[in-house]
Amino acid sequence: MEHKLRCNSLKCRKELSGRALVTTCRSYQACIGKALADKYSNLTVHLDKVINDANAQITSLHTSLNNSTDEQKALREKNNELAQAYKEKTRKLLQTQELYDKLKRKAMMGQLQDAAEDAIDSNFRSDVAIDGGVHIYGDNDPNPASYQDPGVPYGRPGRHLSNATNRMGSSTYPSQENMLGRGPAYPRTVGSQGIL
Repeated sequence: MEHKLRCNSLKCRKELSGRALVTTCRSYQACIGKALADKYSNLTVHLDKVINDANAQITSLHTSLNNSTDEQKALREKNNELAQAYKEKTRKLLQTQELYDKLKRKAMMGQLQDAAEDAIDSNFRSDVAIDGGVHIYGDNDPNPASYQDPGVPYGRPGRHLSNATNRMGSSTYPSQENMLGRGPAYPRTVGSQGIL
């Protein structure tokens, strides 16, 4: 019994009636094979393109990363330089502030010294201007017992300079005008010695 020829396609499986049909089926398989080969070729080209694009992107990212690393290194060095400069400026500022404080204290001490000298000169001039420059404590003395005239009982206030000058004579003490520079402080004795 002779076997019948059928189509090789599993979906078709029709009975073949002649040789021409068999040849047609082979041409179909060849066409399918060619289409698959073209598709595979296209997929291979597309895959190569994707790989090339990925490699190019990876290379670009590596380059960008290297540039970022170099930039970060440069920024770190610049930051260190700025930190050192800031420390130096701070040190100089502290030195300047310390020098300024010293000069300020020196100027204030000079002003205080001048004020003290002026106060002392003012007090001295006021004391000199009182009764020919000799101050004898009177009733306003906070401690009258500390200054006593000869022959005065202990605890009594001293007498005023005018009484003392009247008792001892006006020639004993220089006058107020002589103390202020308006006349000679003491009488000349050179001429009198020459006369003698």
